Amino acid sequence: MAICGYNAKIGAGLNLLIEGMASSMAEKSSRLGAGNALDDELFELREMIRLMAGHGPIQEIFIGLNVFAERLFTEVKIKIKLNPELSIEEVMNEIGPKFVSTIKYAEEYRASLQEESIIENGETPIHLVANWVNENASEILNEPARVF
Repeated sequence: MAICGYNAKIGAGLNLLIEGMASSMAEKSSRLGAGNALDDELFELREMIRLMAGHGPIQEIFIGLNVFAERLFTEVKIKIKLNPELSIEEVMNEIGPKFVSTIKYAEEYRASLQEESIIENGETPIHLVANWVNENASEILNEPARVF
């Protein structure tokens, strides 16, 4: 499995994580406004990533979660800048499931690969999945399409 052993439970868990982050950010934005709440959160996430880098395996878990949240909040900030009438919660609840679907599709792509063809061209399944994600990452904000 290419993406952390992805299965339906992981997808449901990621969706719950995103819903929780959306709820927390909605509360914060009600006090500070959407732009300020996102700016504050992005600063804190980036600072935590910087301060924890190279300090051990537990910190790497925090860094991974912070990178996940930082990317999600950055996409939310971009979308809200383009559509100021939208709330943080609305945008996160729109983008989140699409991101999770993209992970699911990457795992399905990995499962579709034929081992013989991989050996012939010298690329591992992980190389092919990484390339697939790189080529299809822009689809996260649109409805991800199955291109395999």
